[in-house]
Amino acid sequence: VAFAGQSVAATADKDGRWCATLAPLAVSTEGRELTASCGGKTLRAADVVVGEVWLCSGQSNMEQPLWSGTWGGGWSDRKGVIESKLAKYPLIRAFKPPHLKAKTPQEDVKGPWKTLTDPATIRSSYAIAFYFARTLRRVMPDVPVGLIEAAWGGQAIEPFTPDDKAEIYNAKIHPLRRFALRGALWYQGESNMARDGARYKDRLHRLADITDRLLDATGAWNADDFKFLTEELKIDADSLPKELDTYRKRMQAFDIARNKMQEINGSVERIAIQLQSAISRRDAIYSVATMMVSHLGKSMAQTANMFK
Repeated sequence: VAFAGQSVAATADKDGRWCATLAPLAVSTEGRELTASCGGKTLRAADVVVGEVWLCSGQSNMEQPLWSGTWGGGWSDRKGVIESKLAKYPLIRAFKPPHLKAKTPQEDVKGPWKTLTDPATIRSSYAIAFYFARTLRRVMPDVPVGLIEAAWGGQAIEPFTPDDKAEIYNAKIHPLRRFALRGALWYQGESNMARDGARYKDRLHRLADITDRLLDATGAWNADDFKFLTEELKIDADSLPKELDTYRKRMQAFDIARNKMQEINGSVERIAIQLQSAISRRDAIYSVATMMVSHLGKSMAQTANMFK
């Protein structure tokens, strides 16, 4: 394997799997070629840059695209239309694993890396992740940003948790464990809160703790610097109209879970929770309304930058 003046060799195991590790590289916006050669054949990846890569996961709060018309009850971010038409971000790259589940941990996940330079790619990007990356780029203009967009709408936390009901983790997250990630953005909760919001703290703590132990045990994901950022959502249940009494009860459970999330903040070294103030009933179902996604993405980026 050769890249940026380095050349390293690796030996495949009996199953044909191998891993070649380059020495740490300086941040670079220069697109260079990476090659892998074996048996007289060479594979080439062009325009490879060096920067930060962030895993973005959760349920529909995270998966909400920047703009797709009426997705999410028509509350897609209308700023996204302008962003997608006018903006070009050649140093923001995104990879989106397919929606797959697996009973056992998988070694590979397929999909293309895309550069955020055309309207269709920008519109389909996760809104929170897009604003997060854009803000990081403004703070660190010399640092390329990669996004691994691995959320799945409507899913509870358990399928994402290693050693639990881990079907999503097995298929979408486990294959990424060798990436040198800067950290993860986690935005999820409603699917659990509707059932038992009071226990969400324990489930979130378990996800962060298991991730923490996996990092220490395997050295995966650039363990020393890895940060787990999640977003707290506070909804003012009393602002909901009477005809939404059933939904108000769900939101009261949401408040219980939110309070539990605040308790976990700072209890695990690598985890940080971005706290929010209450939002009104207009934006109650998704916090991805017109201005919220921009605010949340920027806030998470500012939190991430505090770790540096």
